[in-house]
Amino acid sequence: MTTAAQELTDPAMQGRVQAAGNAASGVLILATYLLLGAAAPYISIRWSYVSVMAFSATACLITWWIYFVSPDRAERPDP
Repeated sequence: MTTAAQELTDPAMQGRVQAAGNAASGVLILATYLLLGAAAPYISIRWSYVSVMAFSATACLITWWIYFVSPDRAERPDP
């Protein structure tokens, strides 16, 4: 995915685009920590692990469906 993004980005802008992506990622991570810190008294550690597992399993299923089942599969090269 990074290679495709680099091919579509002007070489003079690649560093700026990467820096902007890293900054956005950092802000989202900090926001997540703040939300979890604020919600910590109300959510048990067990439910937080269960929610992470459910989120990860859902992401895996969506990725599997997009890659192996979606109608435009014929357009992608084999891995």
